[in-house]
Amino acid sequence: MNNTLKAEPIAGYQHPSIAQYPRLRFHDIDDKWRVLLDAENVFWALGEKGAPPANLVDSIVSLYSKNKPTLDPEIDHFRNKLDLSAVYINPTDRCNGRCPYCYIPQEVRENGVNMQPGDLDTVLAKIETYNKTNAEAVGRKPVIVFHGSEPLLVKRDMFEAIENYKDRMLFGIQTNATKLTETDVRFLMKNRVSVGLSLDSVSAEENQKSRPIHGTEDAYASVMQALEWFDGYPGLNVITTITASNVHELPQMIRLLHEKKVTVSLLNPVRCTAPGTEVLRPSNRDMLHYFKQAVDTALELTQKTNRKIVISNFANTILAITAPTARRLMCDITPCGAARRFFAVMADGTSVPCGEFIGLKGFHGPNLVEASVEKAMAADSFGDVRSRVVEKIPECSQCLYRNICGAPCPAEVYAQSGDLNTVPAYCEFYKEMINYAFRLIAEGKTNALLQNQVSDSMTEVYDIARSLSDLSCQK
Repeated sequence: MNNTLKAEPIAGYQHPSIAQYPRLRFHDIDDKWRVLLDAENVFWALGEKGAPPANLVDSIVSLYSKNKPTLDPEIDHFRNKLDLSAVYINPTDRCNGRCPYCYIPQEVRENGVNMQPGDLDTVLAKIETYNKTNAEAVGRKPVIVFHGSEPLLVKRDMFEAIENYKDRMLFGIQTNATKLTETDVRFLMKNRVSVGLSLDSVSAEENQKSRPIHGTEDAYASVMQALEWFDGYPGLNVITTITASNVHELPQMIRLLHEKKVTVSLLNPVRCTAPGTEVLRPSNRDMLHYFKQAVDTALELTQKTNRKIVISNFANTILAITAPTARRLMCDITPCGAARRFFAVMADGTSVPCGEFIGLKGFHGPNLVEASVEKAMAADSFGDVRSRVVEKIPECSQCLYRNICGAPCPAEVYAQSGDLNTVPAYCEFYKEMINYAFRLIAEGKTNALLQNQVSDSMTEVYDIARSLSDLSCQK
């Protein structure tokens, strides 16, 4: 299986009608639809392939000329501003899981340290201070996500921190649920903590292979029990790490989660940042086939039951097209969110651009127990990650989808090649899923693919679809 072959960019093609607009290109997304797109600012219009290209161009050029001066600086600001909005904190290095794809080295997970309560308070206080003094952050509550390893191994310290800062910060937890009790669930819901549960299979046996737990605990049973306790809690999401072993289960996973009243699912392709994990990566072909089935299943269930389940990373692709600066997951833009919109803090206080960089030498930053948030953000290792932009990646620099895709993930490409500026292993998958997103947008299914609070908050910038039935444009 070879997923690392360099892919041809989607370069698009010109038409005499757009000769005076060199940034606009046509691309045929499938047998029915073509898109006219400016890759720099993600201005786009969709038209049916049966119509002459000139029809689309003639209808759109005045709108393009009007909006381009606004869209260009808007996407540039979105890509390059240092707007720290979240910090991932590992309150412990330790984990009772033995997941084969974990980005944290096994030695650290087995023998690492716990963050001292005083150090955790120091880190939270520094983040709060940063938010009060930084121009981009003033007036906004910082988001703290307790991540890991397994944060519930030190739940007493973590819950005390949530209790102390709940009025000044927004909290989230990512957990395998094995240490979760019904009392814990009541505490988390009472304090409006966002909770992510990890589940890799619809089968207990297969989940144990993908997410084995040290000892007698059963992660699958723990997650199933937690889903009953949470009972449709709107702050809940479930993350599935996609590997070659479970990729075929993606549609069934969506059905299971919908049955359990989960409204948000995250289907994450495995990031091969740890040595030897390449064998776990699914092929681009399988990823595309089963991920599309999962999207179709989510749409079917949403429409049939009038109860949404959203695949958040695909929803983010929809946003990257329809409302580029509203996207929430910051993997699909360059520079990515690491070291810019968020960073991670290890249990000993060491800062890293993103958790995926924990096991990679040369990317650790200052210790946040001793240094300020500003010093962490100014670290050379953080700057190196921010320097990775699609313009520096030869294959990506010519691709029409470069500011929709973002060529993720910098940690993975560096771990695989030793070079940040290389094309991602999932390139073909990303391009085809963007094509599929365009098709679903053309079919008018945007709202069904987004969480209600996201679609309801979108502000229309331009839309000529109401007056031109064969066109659809950005909002």
